[in-house]
Amino acid sequence: MRVLKSAKVVDSVNWSVVDCTLRNLTNESATIVCGHQSAIPNEFRLMIPSDNTIQSAKVVWRKDSQIGMEFFGEKTPAPKYKTKVLH
Repeated sequence: MRVLKSAKVVDSVNWSVVDCTLRNLTNESATIVCGHQSAIPNEFRLMIPSDNTIQSAKVVWRKDSQIGMEFFGEKTPAPKYKTKVLH
């Protein structure tokens, strides 16, 4: 389904967050647009603030500023904690 939502890539190794835009979303996969693709690891957690959810994901393709991913694990409520934001 095509969407246009704010999302955050959460790197649980470095505890950093990169803002991105969610473009396509299904229960199994998503596409995001991110200006700092080099800051996105191959596995991360995708947080969608408007849905208050977070879910583990792995990159399956990269093209220009877009990243395609597959979800794995359970979708859970997003935790409330402070993180370092990369712009």
